Amino acid sequence: MNKFQLLSTLICLSTCFFVHTAKAQSNMSQIRTIFQAKCASCHTGNQAAGGLDLSGTEAQIYNNIVNVASSTSETNEKLIDPGSPYTSFLLKKINNGLIHQADASLTANEGETMPPAAYTGTPLANNEIELVRQWIYRGAKQTGNTVNKAIIDQYYTDGGLTPIARPAAPANGFQIHLGPLFIAPNDEVEYALKHALNLPENVEVNRIEAQMSQQSHHFILYRFVNGNGSNIDAGLRDVGLFNNPFGDSDAEMVTTWQRSEDFRLPAGTAFKWNNNDVLDLNLHQPNPSETNILPSDVYINVYTQPLGTAVKEMKSRLLFYSSLFFVIPPFALNYQLEEPILNGDAQYNLWNISSHTHKLGVDYDVWDRNPNGTKGNQIFEGTVNGFYDYAHPHIDYFEPYHTIPQNQGIIHRALFTNPSSSAVTFGLTTDNEMMITIIQYTEGDPIPFVGVPHLQTQYCVNADPLVFQPAGGTISGAGTSGNQFLPSAAGVGTHAVSYTYFDAVSNKNITAAYDIIVTPAIAVPTIDNNSGTLTTSGNYQSYQWYQNGNAISGATLNYYVPIASGVYTVGVMQDGCLTFSDGADVVISGISPTPLSNANVWVYPNPYQNECRIQYELTQTADVSIAVYNTLGAKVADIAPLERQNAGTHTYRFDAKHLPTGVYFLQTNINGQTHLQKIVQQ
Repeated sequence: MNKFQLLSTLICLSTCFFVHTAKAQSNMSQIRTIFQAKCASCHTGNQAAGGLDLSGTEAQIYNNIVNVASSTSETNEKLIDPGSPYTSFLLKKINNGLIHQADASLTANEGETMPPAAYTGTPLANNEIELVRQWIYRGAKQTGNTVNKAIIDQYYTDGGLTPIARPAAPANGFQIHLGPLFIAPNDEVEYALKHALNLPENVEVNRIEAQMSQQSHHFILYRFVNGNGSNIDAGLRDVGLFNNPFGDSDAEMVTTWQRSEDFRLPAGTAFKWNNNDVLDLNLHQPNPSETNILPSDVYINVYTQPLGTAVKEMKSRLLFYSSLFFVIPPFALNYQLEEPILNGDAQYNLWNISSHTHKLGVDYDVWDRNPNGTKGNQIFEGTVNGFYDYAHPHIDYFEPYHTIPQNQGIIHRALFTNPSSSAVTFGLTTDNEMMITIIQYTEGDPIPFVGVPHLQTQYCVNADPLVFQPAGGTISGAGTSGNQFLPSAAGVGTHAVSYTYFDAVSNKNITAAYDIIVTPAIAVPTIDNNSGTLTTSGNYQSYQWYQNGNAISGATLNYYVPIASGVYTVGVMQDGCLTFSDGADVVISGISPTPLSNANVWVYPNPYQNECRIQYELTQTADVSIAVYNTLGAKVADIAPLERQNAGTHTYRFDAKHLPTGVYFLQTNINGQTHLQKIVQQ
């Protein structure tokens, strides 16, 4: 055998080996192995329990369970419903408590969990049940390996990050659960999944709430408006630039979350859904942990009301920067993208507005556009407390609505800082960039905002009266008078309050109905100065320290170490009750920091998760030291000792895994000049 023949033989053997290995490791093969070991003793041949034979070949088992109606399900569910684990009856039958979806339990007529209690063998382990669930999520394919079994086995053996707790499902509505989806350390994924509603009737949605993993980048809910996504396969889809739901002309955005958020739509408005509508669930999830697997979950509570209740339909839009070919150049500081966006012939009545960038985003602003094309009033400021939080940007609400006349539109602008030596372009991962203004609005003639603007969840018993708008409506409930709710008159407890206002334009009544929680008053806190550390007694849910009446960013613990002279107070919150201490005079001796005149200092990204890069450019040789302090003034990290450095660009990696989330201060000292910069660990 010559060298060529030997090489050909080795290639053939290698190819055959890998083909055989891939086939042996297919997910269906793995699931068949589980069924053979733990189910086939009762589910074999003509005498199979429940008429379900799980003893055959992969193809036979597949044909027996996938898209096959269960003979014992009371709701006519399929044994395996591709893409929908929580409507797959077989998964319910093998569940041993692992799955806590509201409809995951069996009724008395549907029998007991399999294997039955009398089974003498080994029941299915959690990682085996999980493999079935993830296989269903991926579309229950007969061939291929779409599910990473190793990561499931590792999670159920070694553990990982803590999953979020399942919230209670709404009494008037329903709950959708996406997850858990297992994300490997340092991985970043984006998925989409079709979800059929299958409701008994058409509904209006007046409130929609999502709770999701803290590390999530975004979750967007879309609704197919044409064809119900019939051109898209069932099962979890990997999302890319050219198969993203935002580019599907048949899908409209319902709402988007960049953090857990409860959207209570204004009275008189609602989303309108048909009973046979199909939603598209779009999750972008990074896992910033270097060592732990993340089980990513999203729970969506959907609150409904009868069709015809709302006066106006709530709409939502993602307003992208028009060119997807923008480039943020290397070493760019506050690089600007700005453009107008028109609203056509429809008048917009804005209810809320937010923004979206990736990690280079450092500011975001939106203005009304004047008829002559210039900027009018600013309606959105992305910077809050001194920085733009790209990962969890805030939302501004307009209650009453903010009207944008037809064909007038807005002007939006984003600033980006790129401290790296490489250009950054548009893309889906957080290493790329985006620029999106997010709005929710009604069209046409506006309706009045009915209710209490910016309603909170709880109010203190000694809080000021809540004033319902507009005046002239009818109020009912404990502690109400005229158009006001008086917490002191209602007393501690939960109170159902409604306010109805007749809108002459639409010729309809608009009713705002709230459950208002009134909580007991709390004692006024006191401040003690113990060797330069300010402390307050008591155990409260939250704290905020103030210097000369101004909130101190990040000073949210029950103690604070002042770094400057002034009058300090602390505000404390408990169950909706906010109260403030008397002022404490503090005198600090020393020299205040001065800004650097010979260096530019960048932190990338900021906010960050686990680590960031610190980069600065020296215009001349200098003595440099870098350290990080917490909000109490304590040093938590020495990044660079005092040393002499040459002119040029210098970069450090700050490993912050040992630090809790929160606000810190980066202190850069160059030739005796000190620069303090706020950085945020998420």
